[in-house]
Amino acid sequence: MSSQEIIPEGLDEIDREFEPAERVDREEYLAEGPSEVPMEADPVDTAEQREEVELDGDFEERED
Repeated sequence: MSSQEIIPEGLDEIDREFEPAERVDREEYLAEGPSEVPMEADPVDTAEQREEVELDGDFEERED
């Protein structure tokens, strides 16, 4: 009996679509410099944006 896993036809193709992206070496990334600022490092993503979302939510709840 082989230890190979039996995968239904087409399922292996779906799994490949969701494989994680190749991780970038941190030292290499810092040496080259980013071509654009990653979203998680975006300095604009602050409490101000969160407040706007909360205010929008409050506005939607008020229907006078």
